Amino acid sequence: MVAVSGSKLTKRLRKNAFDAILRQEMAWFDNETNDLDSLLFILRVDAVNTRSASGARLTSITQGVCVMLVTAALSVYYNWKLGLSIMFFLPFILMGFIYQNHNVIEHTFFEGLELLKTKLV
Repeated sequence: MVAVSGSKLTKRLRKNAFDAILRQEMAWFDNETNDLDSLLFILRVDAVNTRSASGARLTSITQGVCVMLVTAALSVYYNWKLGLSIMFFLPFILMGFIYQNHNVIEHTFFEGLELLKTKLV
C-alpha cells in the first residue's frame, strides 16, 4: 500500500515539474543551465528522492513502531515479568531500529550521488 502511494506521489511530482517546465517562457530555455540534460536530470533525481523518502523509510518506521508496541502490550498481558524484561530491552531495540534507518538514509544519499556522477560524466 505504501509502495502504491509512493509511486502515485512520484508520478504526480514528475507531472507537476514537467508542467512547470513547459509553462516557462522561451528565453528561459536559452539559459545554459536549463538545457535538456539538466532538466531531465532534475526530473530523474527528484523522482528517486521522493520514492526513497516515501517508500522504504515510511514502511520501516511504521513496521518498527507497530512491532515494538504490540510486543510490549502482549508481554504485559501474558506475564508482568516478561513485560518488565521487554521494557528493559526496548531502548536497545529502539537504538537498533534508529541505526537501521540511518543506513537506509545513507544508502539513498549515495544512490543520489551516483546519479549525480553519471550526470557530470
